[in-house]
Amino acid sequence: MLAAGQEGGAPAGGLPEGMLPKGVAPEHRSNVTVGVANNPDAARAGRLAVEAARANAPEGAPVCALLFSTSRHDPKELLASVRAALPEGVPVYGGYAVGIIDAETLGYDGFQVGVALFWLVGAELEVIVGRGLNVDEAGVGRELIQQLSSRSFRGTPSLLLLYDSVNRTGNHFQFNMATSIIEGSLSRLPDEVTLVGAGLVGDMQCRSTHQWTGEAVEDQTALLLAFSGGVEIEQVVLHGCRPASAYHEITRTDGNVVLEIDRRPALEVIAELLGSQSGRTWRDYAFFVTLGVNKGDKFAAFDPEVYANRMCSGVDQERGGLVMFEPDLREGDQVQLMLRDVDYSYIGDSIRANLERNAPRRPIFALYIDCAGRASAYSHLDQEEATFVQAALKDICPLLGFYSGVELARVAGRPQALDWTGVLCLFYEREVSSEPTSLVLSAGPSQPRPLERLAAQPQIDDLQAELAYYRHKLDLAAGEQVRFDAHTSAMRQRMRQREEGFRVLANLRRTIDVKRSRHEIFRDALGMVLANTGIDRAVVVESEPDGEARVVAAAGYSEEEVVAMAGSRIAIPAELEQAGFLIANKRDKLAPLEALRANLGLPFFLAAPIDAAPRRTALVVGRHREMKPFYPPFDENDVANFQAIANFLSSVVDNVQLFGDTEAMAASFRRFVPEAFLTILNRTDFKNIALGDQQARHMAVLVTDIRSFSTLSERMTPDEVFGFVNEFLAEVGPVVRDHKGFVNKYIGDAVMALFEENGHGLDAAVALVRQIEVLNDRRRLQKKFPIQIGAAVHGGDLMLGMIGEAERLEAGVLADAVNLCFRIEGLTKVYGAQILTTDATLAKLPDAGKYNVRPIDLVTVKGRRNHVTVLEILDGLPADRLEAKLETRELYMRASRASSSGPMRRPREPSAKWPSATPTTGRPGRWRRRPGNWPKATRSSTEPGRGRAGLY
Repeated sequence: MLAAGQEGGAPAGGLPEGMLPKGVAPEHRSNVTVGVANNPDAARAGRLAVEAARANAPEGAPVCALLFSTSRHDPKELLASVRAALPEGVPVYGGYAVGIIDAETLGYDGFQVGVALFWLVGAELEVIVGRGLNVDEAGVGRELIQQLSSRSFRGTPSLLLLYDSVNRTGNHFQFNMATSIIEGSLSRLPDEVTLVGAGLVGDMQCRSTHQWTGEAVEDQTALLLAFSGGVEIEQVVLHGCRPASAYHEITRTDGNVVLEIDRRPALEVIAELLGSQSGRTWRDYAFFVTLGVNKGDKFAAFDPEVYANRMCSGVDQERGGLVMFEPDLREGDQVQLMLRDVDYSYIGDSIRANLERNAPRRPIFALYIDCAGRASAYSHLDQEEATFVQAALKDICPLLGFYSGVELARVAGRPQALDWTGVLCLFYEREVSSEPTSLVLSAGPSQPRPLERLAAQPQIDDLQAELAYYRHKLDLAAGEQVRFDAHTSAMRQRMRQREEGFRVLANLRRTIDVKRSRHEIFRDALGMVLANTGIDRAVVVESEPDGEARVVAAAGYSEEEVVAMAGSRIAIPAELEQAGFLIANKRDKLAPLEALRANLGLPFFLAAPIDAAPRRTALVVGRHREMKPFYPPFDENDVANFQAIANFLSSVVDNVQLFGDTEAMAASFRRFVPEAFLTILNRTDFKNIALGDQQARHMAVLVTDIRSFSTLSERMTPDEVFGFVNEFLAEVGPVVRDHKGFVNKYIGDAVMALFEENGHGLDAAVALVRQIEVLNDRRRLQKKFPIQIGAAVHGGDLMLGMIGEAERLEAGVLADAVNLCFRIEGLTKVYGAQILTTDATLAKLPDAGKYNVRPIDLVTVKGRRNHVTVLEILDGLPADRLEAKLETRELYMRASRASSSGPMRRPREPSAKWPSATPTTGRPGRWRRRPGNWPKATRSSTEPGRGRAGLY
């Protein structure tokens, strides 16, 4: 038993002083803190989540931690990082989940991790682990109830059950069934014992799921956490469905397959209930068709606490049956077709009802167990229903939630597996003074609560009750249809607004001419706004040097009004830049809005800033009237539309400002070359360069590119690829210049730079490797993947000059040395090195001994007959790697000389294949590769410049 006696401060959103349970002092309260992280590195994600949870935590060690994570993280590595970030001995319980929810964020199918830390005062926690779900689910349930009944508790315990939903231990995948775990065992619990929980699943592909059982990683387990003493759990069932049909009887089943309803094939009955107008066929039934079982009064008002949802997971087309997620629908059960609720206001209502019922107590923690299918990416609804839970608990208590496969709660007093349901578990403090006692289990499974109706009612009363029920159902159906129509109408309105915005942007893109003045462009744009949207008037206002603004373009006004406005001065509210927009609807009466209303003659308007530095500029659009539904108030969709138009105009203004300069410099820009290149050619101005200008030099060539760039770019959008490459190049350029070199060419993710001296090139390569580590530290803080590069340096004779033709020039380099450098850079991947060079390059250095070097291989690269000795520059490596390589360098070189297969090489991947080697004729102890077996030290000929030998 984990007993809690630590002291801690009140949690954020906890009970204010004066609202504590009787006998509980403010400084002696249970506390729960929550932390989340989203990082691809499991160790870092676990540490960040715990650090976030401990940011405002009380002193002392927590009693335990609840940990949930997506399956993208290694379970052992994540557990080790979480335990390392906690005080020694704190047990960690939990398991995989599809995603994580906290008070402000939610995410799924990524790298999300969530942690809740428990400080329990006057409360106790018992943890029971049942193993072997893949062997005997019912046996695990019996083991849990046997161990639970052997323990004693102060007050009625509250139970949280977390079990592995996925069984991949056999030859085929199947689900572990909650029904089998519960029936005959946990269903014997007394009615007053709360049982909530979840079937854990790590992703929507149902890969193997893991659980944390204190200090270990396991699977096929069921964790039962029993809270007692000063803490209790209350459940709030959030179904997300309402009954939409009359009652129908299940008349034949086979396990979890419902074969007949009302003595007809189940698929026929469902097709009839949905109707031909629904557009649904049996192929759409999986994860859509949901049957509800009412375990209360059949003809009472809908009560989510007595309904159980059972979702269809597939169809048995051959037998005409519905395959359900659980095998608990039996012959004789009365079921209804359930309609998914798109109005999420019920969530806040249900949570507020629980909070009011428990007032003045407030929960210390909320655990939300949400069906993964309800996430908008999978349900295809336009809202995340979990955000309504977040809103309802804002400033009430810490919240941690996760997306599950199956949800567990008490329905009509009996533990029940649920589908398409959210179960909110609210942890309250309570006063308990009783002595520890054991649970008294019922002899058999508990039964649903009896119907709250008179047993001796005459048959006519039953018929009248049923008639009243179905009349009520018809009214509800009519209301649901009206709400659905309203929802559909709102969606159409949003689509219309977006269509209008796209139309304006398309017209602007097609007709805008940057040769015109910005004021003329503004006037054209306002005309398009009036022609394509429901706007009555529009203006663009622009600031003057004195800070006041005036109207520079208008549409929808008379000439007299335009003249009058041109002579008036307008103040652009500071709130416009702060918020990014301003809305003036009927309810908005702020002073800045009233001033703009008067100046512009617009009773209802929306303003968005146009970034036209150094002037403050704004687009203002408005209407004469506001009346739903024909002239609705401006909303967030209008904001998005007109912000997009304003942003487009911002880019146009920038282009107008640049156009004049671009025209004057266009001829020179077409002949643009690096400035350092001009110095080598003895030219002082861009205008003086000429076709054929050339110089011969001995220079060092540095070539570097990003490792696995193609693989990385597949994970990014084109915009992100450009940003990523430019971020890398921004680090390369300064390093090259700092070492007296210049970048001659960018080739995608590769860079070619030139240096007057070999030492400068090698120094630049070492500095670049170190700078990339600095960049990677910054990228890790931004939760971005690190960059790995390869670099090669080779010195040789070059011919630099201007190549091309009269109208198109380019600074080019003709040299075998450049070609060889690119080939050697390609070998960095083969040999797992960051910097490679040649013996000829080092031989030219007066102080070659300042570098830490080890020989790599004697190679013959593509396009050359002569072999080249390739060496690795170890400088620039992290201290631990550098030390390791230096310590083993002598051993490496002795092994290299003694080896009959040439210098030793360590493949980067265990699966790497290495071609055989043959001895060089007449050179004892020297080895070369057989021709044709060399790793290609070359790029694809489709990459610019890389397939043309010697031309760069």
